[in-house]
Amino acid sequence: MKLEIEHLSVALEGRDILRGVSLQAEEGAFLSLLGPSGCGKTTLLKTVAGILAPQGGSIRLGGEDITGLPPHRRGVVILFQDIRLFPHMTAAENVAFPLRMRGVGRRARLEQAAKLLERVRLSGYGPRQVGSLSGGERQRVALARALAARPRLLLLDEPFSALDENLREDMRELVLSLHREFRTTTVLVTHDRGEALGMSDRVALLFHGEIEQCGTPEAVYLRPATRRAAEYLGGCALLDGEVRSGVFRGGPVALPVSLPEGRYTLCLREQMWRPAEEGPYALTVAKVRFQGRETAVSLAAADGTLFQRSFPGAVSFQAGDVLRFDLDMGEPVFFPREECR
Repeated sequence: MKLEIEHLSVALEGRDILRGVSLQAEEGAFLSLLGPSGCGKTTLLKTVAGILAPQGGSIRLGGEDITGLPPHRRGVVILFQDIRLFPHMTAAENVAFPLRMRGVGRRARLEQAAKLLERVRLSGYGPRQVGSLSGGERQRVALARALAARPRLLLLDEPFSALDENLREDMRELVLSLHREFRTTTVLVTHDRGEALGMSDRVALLFHGEIEQCGTPEAVYLRPATRRAAEYLGGCALLDGEVRSGVFRGGPVALPVSLPEGRYTLCLREQMWRPAEEGPYALTVAKVRFQGRETAVSLAAADGTLFQRSFPGAVSFQAGDVLRFDLDMGEPVFFPREECR
């Protein structure tokens, strides 16, 4: 079902949390809400689910205005990070609970629960008490229960944050696999940038209750709309400089541009630094940090400007070595200095 949010405003205890948020997720899409803690991500999910009432705006699902509907009539399921399984029920009984609420007979609902548990890689776990399950297993039971409700819209509120890194990666892969299978429109709340960029069709950046930018992961990362978006997504250096006579000069970088003269900030992604033996930029290795799959390297220009660059695996150079680079800019992203906040 297509989700359409228009000019949504929410206030809690006299404080504005959401300010005129407008957002869409196409039918079958996977949308991530990304932003710092306290920016309104969970409030937005709770409002879409009907747990909180908005002060203004509307929510439409599949063309139907659900703004005033109670939660149980929306066809929306929200999965919280604290899971909220019924401790007195078995895994199968937890999964079967939405079917029970729909009046499905006991035998039929337990059969469906067993199939869903198999889908989340918990075949044979049905009779087990949820208290005997690991955190990752409980999370999968909660996911199976959410799918048993056959939601028109699935909302995920940081469901992986309590898991260790290996389990988080397993759960991400499982959620994406099930999303491809069921094609349920899904909205994920996260503050993990890699998670949002890696899982989603579209990413919406939320700051202080307002949408800063929404687009494909590639567009949001490579073409941030504002300096604030660029800083939050990380992996970049922001060079303050000026355009004079068709050339931007900032730090060690001189770049021909087609911009009016004035003060700008250049967003320089770390992957734009391309090692090249005859490259025009000489950077001194300031620090080397081996991190397993990659090595993070700090590079210093002659004027002291620091840049970060990651290299796959281990590297042979060390602090003090001078490396040469070219710049592969693609489409440079500039922010007028007047817009910088």
